[in-house]
Amino acid sequence: MSKSVLIFLILVLVSSTFYVSGQSISDKAGLTVSAGAAVFNNPAYDSVAVVEFLFSISRNQLGFLPSKTNEDSNIYAAVLAQVEIIGTEGFTVDSANTFFIVSARDSLDASADDIKVFDKLSLAVKPGVYSARVTIVDGSSGRQGSYFLDKIIVEPPGRSLDIGGHYWAYAATQHFDSSKINTRLIKSGYYLLPNPLSIFSNRDTLIFLYSEIYNLMYFENSAFELSLKVKDKFGTVTNLIQSERLTKSGRTAAIVKAVKIKSWPTGLYEFSLNIRDSNQIDSANFLMRIISTEEVRFAIKKSFRSERFDSLSITDRVNLVTYELSRKQLSTLQQLTDQGKEEYLRQFWVERKSQASESELESQAEILSRYIFVNERYSLPGLPNSGWKTDRGRVYMQFGQWDELDDHQSLGNYEPFQIWHYHRLNGKLFVFQDKRGDKEYNLVHSNVSGERYDPAWDNRIKQGLFDFD
Repeated sequence: MSKSVLIFLILVLVSSTFYVSGQSISDKAGLTVSAGAAVFNNPAYDSVAVVEFLFSISRNQLGFLPSKTNEDSNIYAAVLAQVEIIGTEGFTVDSANTFFIVSARDSLDASADDIKVFDKLSLAVKPGVYSARVTIVDGSSGRQGSYFLDKIIVEPPGRSLDIGGHYWAYAATQHFDSSKINTRLIKSGYYLLPNPLSIFSNRDTLIFLYSEIYNLMYFENSAFELSLKVKDKFGTVTNLIQSERLTKSGRTAAIVKAVKIKSWPTGLYEFSLNIRDSNQIDSANFLMRIISTEEVRFAIKKSFRSERFDSLSITDRVNLVTYELSRKQLSTLQQLTDQGKEEYLRQFWVERKSQASESELESQAEILSRYIFVNERYSLPGLPNSGWKTDRGRVYMQFGQWDELDDHQSLGNYEPFQIWHYHRLNGKLFVFQDKRGDKEYNLVHSNVSGERYDPAWDNRIKQGLFDFD
């Protein structure tokens, strides 16, 4: 945990009484975080793209404190938001964080379950393939939650007509008082309330699509053409905008289009945005889902990741729980038929749900995100999806992402090694070493009971003696 995060928590936790849903809370259940990423590879940014990490949380999960002034009857929650973007080697490439205050009139108002808090963080990123983790910390209660984005593709800026980043929004307006809103949600002159998961309720009536267009051929009084189509789950295509001419104000344009979805059936919709500029044409497809109001709460936890979970092979599903089971349990599972394995795993998740403070869906999503991450980062050459079997993959699957990573690529004649620190887990650490120079880092030392222990490494770490032959 960074120094700024620690200072933030110390400052807020000095008060011992806080309220959630109208009651003093003592449990440590995690926050439910929804997050998404939008990549804006505007040529004006030169060799980088701006990645915006959109997120939302439910206000009633936060802990609230009363104001310190008698004149103010409102109660307040302090929130830290942080994003880490991770490269293909598994190292944190960059990070950003922000602090903000959320208010409510009183504990009854704070308990309302239909109010969400929206925000976003931005990072300038070079072209490449990344993953990212968005973490939200409630300063009053110390509770936190995170959302893992397993693949973010950042392409280099193009030179021809290009439809850039996009996202869906609950609301969009050009008329606002900047002193009363979160200015981070202002983009291209619009105040946007983003929907990080692109999932809407069948009670929503109007939604908004935001997108950017780059490399327009600009000259005075020139225009480009826009059309928008949508295909439903039955394959039926509807023209929402047949053809619309928009005047150019430069080589880049931002568009916001309202889409009326009142009475639309539930299901997955694929939108196709088409742009024509003189002899240039570009198109882009966007997904959006409508669900029933009863499914909204579960969908926020599931998002589209649960579909990915449901579509996994039985082999992958067994791999997911390998480190969660005892040797005897794993042996029993592996001897079953595929149908028997399905029933065993179903019962496993039912029991996990009843024993854990988090929900079954959250458990599945977190374990699946770890499985995807290690297979993309730590798989051996020629052995796809083998990352979970490696030492680093096993530790990541069991303990999650490290809090701090010491990476030593070259120290004299000594082989490269990494130290993973888990400060939040009472200082647990793991040392991995690339002894053969093939990028397969093997576990050589840990202070965790039952793991490999090396007195020499323990001494080096305690004394900070890393410059050795």
